[in-house]
Amino acid sequence: MVLASCASSRAAVESVPFKLQRGYLIVAECSVANQRGLTAIIDTGTTETILDTRVVKSLSLATWADSVTALTTDTAVRGVYIPDLRLGPLQIGKLEGIAIDLSAMSRELGVRADVVIGMDVLHRSNFVIDYEARTMRFGLAPAMAYGAVLAPGTRFALIGSNVLGRRVRLQVDTGFNGFLLYGKRVEGLGRSLEARARDTNEAGTGARVAGVAQGSSVPNVSSRQVQIGNWNGSHVTVSVIDSAPRDFEGFVDGFDGLFGPRVLGSRRVAFDFDKGMMYWD
Repeated sequence: MVLASCASSRAAVESVPFKLQRGYLIVAECSVANQRGLTAIIDTGTTETILDTRVVKSLSLATWADSVTALTTDTAVRGVYIPDLRLGPLQIGKLEGIAIDLSAMSRELGVRADVVIGMDVLHRSNFVIDYEARTMRFGLAPAMAYGAVLAPGTRFALIGSNVLGRRVRLQVDTGFNGFLLYGKRVEGLGRSLEARARDTNEAGTGARVAGVAQGSSVPNVSSRQVQIGNWNGSHVTVSVIDSAPRDFEGFVDGFDGLFGPRVLGSRRVAFDFDKGMMYWD
């Protein structure tokens, strides 16, 4: 989707307070058109910003037929031009986004969101998520103890990683709390998991992963070692779903799974789009 305009600057530093739901989900206030104090979920795992159908109706906004991929399922939605979206110093006069009934996600996550703000907005400024101070600071992205390179030239926040003995590319998703791999995208992963279950007489434990339109139950396995940038961890739980988003199969900036940075126990996470880096400590 195409963005129309923006009146923000990477140089301006401004903090936006947020509430932390479930220890990882960022919930802040934003405004759209003349409606202030709207509840927004800040989600780097969302590509196009989503506006709840209640707000669309209250603003009498025109929509058109569109679709979105939630985890691995295509869902029919409506496209919409979002007028005058503001989050702290970020101001966008006209944003092409998605209109969807967010009540299903609200039941999954326990938050009745009016807006889900995605990377189409967030990429416009460097920023730091401070989970302890409960603030986002825009226009600033200092180096921290750990760092990983963001893939260049893509609409996603993607990083390289070693998981389950494989080199994979993961989407950084602040709306997710863990590691998830699309088994269909990682060569031999499905056969490897079948052999592991056969040898250990275990099928893995279940986990529930929330999506925009629905939730999905997926099996968990343990990865002996995980490496992201200069960070290394051992015996990390990884969820594996035996499919992949259809639109991303073979796509140039496709990815092999999701990574929620909060799962590392991060106190702060920084995105420096100027340098193409993600930092955390």
